Amino acid sequence: PGKYIPAMLLRLLLEYLTDPDKQTVIIEVGNAQKKFGEVMPQFSVKMTAVKNVVSSTGVASTEITVFDNPTSTQLANLGITNFQLITPTATKLTKVGTYPITPNNFTANTANFTYFVKNGVLTINPMPIKIVAYQKKDPANPLVYGQPIRGIGFLYILDETNLGTEQEKKEFRLAVLLKHQLPINPNAY
Repeated sequence: PGKYIPAMLLRLLLEYLTDPDKQTVIIEVGNAQKKFGEVMPQFSVKMTAVKNVVSSTGVASTEITVFDNPTSTQLANLGITNFQLITPTATKLTKVGTYPITPNNFTANTANFTYFVKNGVLTINPMPIKIVAYQKKDPANPLVYGQPIRGIGFLYILDETNLGTEQEKKEFRLAVLLKHQLPINPNAY
């Protein structure tokens, strides 16, 4: 059987064959993940520059340079300005699911470079929350078999490591409390 050539490699070969004077830049956005409610993670990008070079003796070769999270100077050397990774549809409180991570509308020097972009994926996972119910101490209203249970409280246990500032943590805890307790029948306590 014939050998499989990945689409990206095939496109590179075609680009090389059709315009050997242009430098090719492959932009690969990394995948990321977070839990619901956590701050957005840092996104990563790897850029691979493929350049055709001819030595002073006339020998042609291909020079490949890889940049992990390139600096603004490295980006400028690749003909790129105003580069930023974004998730146009996701925020810290976006529902569980997958969302694209894409470069913004960066400025590119298409006269000297050809660009290929592979977007990344942000996966938002559920925030595990352990809810423990307890009876608030109220000697005036003890539990009586057959009567409505009153004075129930809830303890919410969750990992707050990446929820942001103290104010953001407080707001998230309040949102969890309201989301959990509003649907509870008020006649039950």
